[in-house]
Amino acid sequence: MIHLYGGNGEAIRGIKMANNQVRTIDVELHGHNMPSAWTVKAQDGTQMRGGSPRLSFAFNTSTGKDGDTIKLTITKMSSSSGLGVELFVLRSTEGSKTTLYWGATGSQ
Repeated sequence: MIHLYGGNGEAIRGIKMANNQVRTIDVELHGHNMPSAWTVKAQDGTQMRGGSPRLSFAFNTSTGKDGDTIKLTITKMSSSSGLGVELFVLRSTEGSKTTLYWGATGSQ
């Protein structure tokens, strides 16, 4: 389970995944002074640096408010050579405020 804390920053634990594995995890939304719903998106770290994505993402819903739990399905399509760790970012946006939370998948 990933706990996504709007505006405060919180360490995100890594998720153990092999290549071609699909995992669905809970993302808990918590926000201090965030009265309205906000949007959550995910992006592969390799893709953010201009490479081909190694992870794909699907949410059961991309919006929620404080106290909601949304489902995130991650598919690990491939691994980088070496450590086999793939980074991703969850982007939480409410109005003009955007906060990034990093996560990782790894085979170990």
